[in-house]
Formats: sequence, C-alpha cells, structure tokens
Amino acid sequence: MLRSQLREPLARTRSIAQILLPAVSIAWTLSAVSGSELEQSLKAIPFTGLLAVLGLSFLQSILGATGWHHTLRYRRASAHLGATIRTLLLDRYAELTRCLPARWQRSRAETYVRRFDQDPSAAQRAALDHYFLQSLAALSIGCVGWLLLPELTNREVDAAGRVIGWLFLAAVLLEVIGRLTEWNRCAARPGRDRGELRSAFVYALSEQAMGGIVLWVSFRAAGALTVPWTTFIAVTAVSRIATLGGRSMDGWGVREFLFVAVLPLSALPPVIILSSGFLILASHASWGVISWIAAQREEQRRCDLSLTPVRSISVVIPTLNEAAGIAETIRRARRIPEVCELILVDGGSRDGTAEVGAVEGCRVLHAPAGRGGQLRAGALAAKGDVILLLHADTWLQADAGVAVLQCLKDRTVVAGGFWKSFRNTPLLLLGSRPKCAVRLFLGRRIVGDMAMFVRRDVLVKIGGVPAMELMEDFALSKQLRDEGRLALADSTVTTSARRFRQKGVLLTYLKMWRVATLYRLGKSPADLRRIYG
Repeated sequence: MLRSQLREPLARTRSIAQILLPAVSIAWTLSAVSGSELEQSLKAIPFTGLLAVLGLSFLQSILGATGWHHTLRYRRASAHLGATIRTLLLDRYAELTRCLPARWQRSRAETYVRRFDQDPSAAQRAALDHYFLQSLAALSIGCVGWLLLPELTNREVDAAGRVIGWLFLAAVLLEVIGRLTEWNRCAARPGRDRGELRSAFVYALSEQAMGGIVLWVSFRAAGALTVPWTTFIAVTAVSRIATLGGRSMDGWGVREFLFVAVLPLSALPPVIILSSGFLILASHASWGVISWIAAQREEQRRCDLSLTPVRSISVVIPTLNEAAGIAETIRRARRIPEVCELILVDGGSRDGTAEVGAVEGCRVLHAPAGRGGQLRAGALAAKGDVILLLHADTWLQADAGVAVLQCLKDRTVVAGGFWKSFRNTPLLLLGSRPKCAVRLFLGRRIVGDMAMFVRRDVLVKIGGVPAMELMEDFALSKQLRDEGRLALADSTVTTSARRFRQKGVLLTYLKMWRVATLYRLGKSPADLRRIYG
C-alpha cells in the first residue's frame, strides 16, 4: 500500500528533476559564452566531423535497437531484427518534436505493437526490461569512469556547480529507485531464455560506450584536442541520466550540455562545450530528416501491399542420395506444430532416400536432379500459406514455425530465412550468425542453407522457384526483392559442415565466391554447377 502511495509522487519528482536539470545547466553554460565566440567556433568545425558524429550516432542506435530486440525476444514479442531497427529509425524524427516530457520510449513499444501485431503487454514489459538494462549499463560504465578519473571528484567548482552536482546525485538516486520498482513489477519469469537478457545487457554496454565515443569525436571536432579519452567513460553515464525513463528533452543535445554542468572538465572553454553540443544536435536533426523521409516511404509501402495472413507452413526438401541423414531432418521439421505438410522431392537417389522419406511421413515426389527444379516441383504441389525450402542437411528448431509466422506479421516482408550456425564447426567457420546479417542487410539475399521461406501467394505471383541447377537462391531473392522485403526470423537453423570438412574451409569459400562472381557476370547455372562440383 505504501509503495503504491509513494509511486506517483516519486514519478512526479523524477519528471520535475529531469526538466529542471537540463534547463539550469544550459542557462549556466550559455551565460559564459558570447554570440560571436560561438559563431566562430561553429564555423571552425570541419564537415568530416559532422559526418563522423552522424555515422557513429547511427551505429549507437543500431546497438540500442539490437539490445531492445533481445528483450523483445525474451518476452516473446518480436517480429524480426529488421523490424526492430526500422521502428527505432522511423521514430528518430519524432524525438525532435517532443520538447516536453513524454514516455516516448513506451510510445515506441506501442508503435511496434501496432505495426507488427504483437502482444501489447509483452512489448511494454520488454521496454521496461530494455531501459532497466540501459540504466544498469550506464551506471556500470559511470562507476568505472569515476574510478579511472578520481581527479574529477576533487576538482574545485563554484557554488552553482555544487548545487547542480547535488541535484544530479538526487536525480540518479530517484532514477535507480524508479527503475528497480518498475523492474520488480515485471520480474523475469522462469522458463524464459536468460541468455537473451545477457545479450541485451552486452548490447546496452556497447551502446553506452559508443555514446562516449560520439562525445569524444564531437569534442575533437569542436577543437578540444587535449581531453583524455578516459574522461568520456564517466561522461557517458552522466549524459545518459538525462534521458533515463524517457521523460526528458532527448534529441535536442540536452545530454551534452548537462554533463558539462555536472562534470566541469579540465579548463575546457565553454564555447568548445557548446559547439560540441550543437554538433550533436545537428547530427540528431540530420537523422531526424532522414527518418522522416523513411517513414513516408514505409507508410506508402505498407499501403501498396495487400498480403493475406499466414497460418500454415509447407516444408519442401530436395534430395539426392541423402538417406544417411534425411530422417533426422524430417523428424525435426515434423515436430513443429505450424508445419502442415512435408514434401520430399527426390532427384533420382540410389540409396533409398525416397523410401526413408515415405516411412517418415513425407509426401514423396520425383523430379530431374537439380535443386532449383526440385524445389519448384515441390512448391507447386504445396498447400500451406508459407513455403519453406529446406536443404536435406539443415535442421530446424522447434520454435521455427512460430518465428516464421511472427516474422510475416510484418506486412512489408514477403520472404525470409533463419539465422544459421554449423554443426561441429571448424574454427574458420565461426561467426556464421553475423554473416547472415551481412548477407541480408548488405547483400540483400537469403542463401539456401538459411532455409528460405516465402509467402505462397507471392511465390505464385513471381512464377515459382527458378528451375536452375545452381544459384536459384540468388535469382529467387532478386525476384522477391521487387515484391517486398526479406527478413531473418528469430530462430536459428543448424546445417552440416561436411562440404567444408571434405574440401577445406578456405578452398570451399574461394570456390563459392568464384561461382557467385561468375554468376553476376552472366555465366550459366549449368557451367557453374560443373565448377562448383
């Protein structure tokens, strides 16, 4: 009872502190700088400095979005990583219009729920998880900073600086109490993957560290060449306090002014401090404009697509002499509740592969050898809302079906794949999961052993899977990009590393890169098949 009675006054006090502190800090810093001084300092900032701050702040946002996505996965309210990053990017412009205290962080969760049809309660809890971990990361980095920079605590400051310092410490205490109270209301539940929370905390630490790097680069660009980099470890935590809880004027460079008032750095001229803050503000404004343009395109794309909801999945498996391992692949796919049928398309196996598939409950079809043609035949016979193209040596996890349906709640996504790892991974194959993100976000494609899935109505529209002996995944990805987005579902498939073990990791990679390059240069799939072996 007492806790509930104190919660509202505590929240009101925190909100007032988060308005008052930035206002006092800005006024105090501006009083020491003339307009002509500030103008000259701003003119001296190189354009490359703005580009550096712009790029690094974007990277910081990506780290933050990835951390938020892990908490969404923990609460089982995620669509896919690209959706989370897009939501954060599309909301950046809104930060520039919110000058009054607002729970814009929770508003972002509401946007995510509305766009991707997720559980509102779970998404809001994920938001609380995320900001608690951000708070913990910021305070952790701040503690390290104070240990590294004991001289900051001993520096002589004037009366105004001491008052602001005490106000700041009070705000930190209120913020920590508030974060712990909110976290306690949605405490971690048993049965969830705690590894997602650990990953989220690592990304939160990375995001806070990147914030310090952004500040250091902005000060260097503004002309402060003597500030030690260790200073910004402490600065990172202090600047973060201004936005914890989502009630401050984030997006206007307030954090950058605030930390100066709290930590009077070694003889830095106020004009340098203000120039750095305005550089951060210019970066925010630039990303705000870019995000506004992206938001308009996003809405247009959503309006142009009229995709039907998906509920069932047909799995199509092309095979050729895979009797030794096909049974396990089928069993793992069959245990997924969302899978309505398994279709094995055999290309003339001589080891009884088709018979094994029939025993395991697959619908068995026959087609001429050639993966593209076999996949095409199976997809044409499939009845599910989603066609999942599965290699014979790739294993699905039990949550793969849920991940696919969650991913396709994004109306702009027409197809996708899974994160991938290798079984019995040789040392040189480590890092296969990050490579999946590189292939999707930079290469804009899904490769076959990532288990591509496609909306059936979209696949029919583009004429089905290309009947190619090799590189059908490249050609299919290109056709699908014209219809909508590709995405990575929140599940991981494991695939065999047998080709790499038989022929060597480096030689296999070189051959794959050679084949991909020749394909882009116009070489025929039949010729590429002979090269690939």
